[in-house]
Amino acid sequence: MELIRKFKKNVDINSIFLLAVLRDENILIEYFIKYYKKIGITNFIFVDNGSVDGSFEYLKNLDENIMLFSTNKSYKDADYGVKWINTLLQLYCKNHWCLVVDIDELLYINNINSLIDEMKCNNANVCDMFLLDMYSKTVTNYKRGEDFIMHCNYFDKFSNYYINNDKNLFGGVRNRLLNMECCINKRSFFYNFGTIKLGPGYHEIYTIENNSKLIKKHKRIEYLLHFKFIKPDYHLFIEKRIKNNEDWDNSSEYKMLKNVILSQIYDKEFSVELANKSQLDNIFNNLITYK
Repeated sequence: MELIRKFKKNVDINSIFLLAVLRDENILIEYFIKYYKKIGITNFIFVDNGSVDGSFEYLKNLDENIMLFSTNKSYKDADYGVKWINTLLQLYCKNHWCLVVDIDELLYINNINSLIDEMKCNNANVCDMFLLDMYSKTVTNYKRGEDFIMHCNYFDKFSNYYINNDKNLFGGVRNRLLNMECCINKRSFFYNFGTIKLGPGYHEIYTIENNSKLIKKHKRIEYLLHFKFIKPDYHLFIEKRIKNNEDWDNSSEYKMLKNVILSQIYDKEFSVELANKSQLDNIFNNLITYK
């Protein structure tokens, strides 16, 4: 990885880091940064993996507190970017709270500092995330800088959600559309006490010394809204992912997604409009069951 630019402001004890790997996400970056600044993120670390849509140039010249890296190496060979993230966690983010997400994901809270305070009170250093796939009732016409939720504000209220014996969460609209098991939990918000490392997809979290006793889970999960279907050039985006073939299992999920018709995702039997966080708690506390 090549370091392109450093933070504008000095890191201090109150700095909260967001780390993300991206490629050709120019249409989403503006709102992504605006949203996360609003909820309390102070420091952004981006790894641009060969963007050709202007994402790299936008981040390079943006007047924000950003550290930017560039690499053209294989995303797949880097365990789908996780090797790059783990390296950066060790180099720049020790003894800080960190959130690792994709550019199409929004942590659904008002203030990340409130979550940190709650986790401190419960002696927790890792928070599980429920990755909730969002979609539009018709066809999205998303434009740069607009609120993601304004365009994709529906989710599946029940669609074979379950937790397996390893405490991993499965289900959701991709399960319904593709008839495949989609792991929809992430363990990507944590206090990096120095030896934290993440597994591929950020579904697992470990320590370098493999000491599970150091990982202390928060007593409840948070919601990570996932806007995979938001891009107006959705099928072109899918075709590029398939052509690059840098995703898990030879991009098998993207090969199935290319047949999805966006205007037909909404189904009155399954779909419900997002209202607030309490609504999600009421729905999923009752519907998530052990398999």
